Order: sequence, then C-alpha cells, then structure tokens
Amino acid sequence: MTVVFVDQLIRQQELRRTLPLQAAAYEDVRMLTTRIIQFWESAFAQTVPRPAPSEIIQFWENVYKKPVSQSVPLTVNQLLSLETIDAIKTYLDLDSQPSVAPPRTWWEWLPEQEQEFRTRAERILERHTGIIEPQVYALVHQLISGSGLLHPDTGMQLIKAIKQSDQQEGLPRTHNLASYWGTTTEALNTVIKLNEWCIEKKRFLEKQGMSGLLNPALTINTFNENSSPKCMIVPNRFVQQCLAVQAYREQLAEQTQQSNTGM
Repeated sequence: MTVVFVDQLIRQQELRRTLPLQAAAYEDVRMLTTRIIQFWESAFAQTVPRPAPSEIIQFWENVYKKPVSQSVPLTVNQLLSLETIDAIKTYLDLDSQPSVAPPRTWWEWLPEQEQEFRTRAERILERHTGIIEPQVYALVHQLISGSGLLHPDTGMQLIKAIKQSDQQEGLPRTHNLASYWGTTTEALNTVIKLNEWCIEKKRFLEKQGMSGLLNPALTINTFNENSSPKCMIVPNRFVQQCLAVQAYREQLAEQTQQSNTGM
C-alpha cells in the first residue's frame, strides 16, 4: 500500500508540475487549428454562392462533368469536408481580393496564410516535444510532411511556382483555385482530429483546476445568403480563360503535327 501511495503522490506532483506546460501546448495547438478553420470559413463566405443560381449550377456541372456541392456547412467537420473545399476551389477567383488589409489578391494571400500556419505547426513541434501526447505530435507533423495540408510540395506554395512556370512557358490556365491546388480527405481530417483533441484537452485541463483557457472552434458562423460573393469567379470570365487554354492546345497540337510531318 505504501508503494502504491507513493507512486500516486509522485504522479500527482508530476501532473501539477506539467499542467502549465500542457496549457501552453494546448493554446498553441488551439491557435493553429482555429486559424485554419477560420481561414476556410472566410474563404467559403467570400467565394461560394448561397444559394447558387440555377444557371451557375448548370455551368459548373458542364465544366467538371459532375455536380458541385451546393450544401452550406453547419459544422467544422462539414466545412473541412472534401466536398466543401472542392466547392471553394471551384468558385475562388485568384485574381480577386479577399477581405484583408493591406489589399492583395488570393495569389498572394493563400501562400502567406499557409506559411503562417506552417510556422505555427513547426513551433509546436519545437516547443512542446515531450509535453503533448505522441498521437497529437504525429498529427501536427502530418500537417507539414508528406502529402499534408501544409507541406511545401503539396500546399499553397505551389500556386506561385505554377503561375511563374506558366508565365515563362506562355501557358494559359484558368484562374480558379481548382486549376492550381488540391488536397485530400486525409489531409483535412488531420485538422479535424487536432480540433477534437483541443476540445477534450480543454475539458481535462479545466478539471485539473486550470482557468482562463480560450475555447477551440466549437462551431462555425452562420453563412448569410449571397448569390454573388465578391471573390466568386465570373462564369463569362472563366469561359474566356477556357477558350485561351483551348486555343493554346490546338496551336500546340498543330505545331506537333507539322513537326512530325517534317520529320
């Protein structure tokens, strides 16, 4: 009994010692996940029509040969679903300006935001090794590695590289986000799992007597109706860009045919 009592006492002392460290780790993870969620929440509000006019729905179904989601997300999980992100990618006009200061286009804003998120994730891995649970550490690491949401080879940093390459090659491309970037359900679920950890971690810390902790993202804002949000790509403009792409491909095919004939 004495050994058990001493062991419990040591555990309680260790818990009390690490509580402030756990709270600091919680806040850093909470800030990262909340910022990512708020970013996509803002992107949806500024790009996806609610409800979409029937002619807009028909237009995009003709373009992609499949329905584009018309659902308005009500929860964090719905917001970070591939269905919702695909809708944002479809409608987001990279040449438009998001509601940020100083003014800039999405070409600039998307990589800037991703770099901020990546810096926050790297800081968590550097500061809180040994404090956060191994599975949480692994989730944060997944964000910035492999096919993670914030990895330089698969994330928003690609947008600038693709744009520069297109300009050098004289290659036209449509200017909605879907033409430059994509992600996976697995990558999005990493953020969802981290947010769920934050919810549980806050409850645990509060039970241990910690106070003043900020809430993680429990809900998302209600989206007002807006059939023509400010950053939605205009179909007529998109058509002109598509025609430019088609003309380029036809010219390239003709040049290839002439080259083969000459040989």
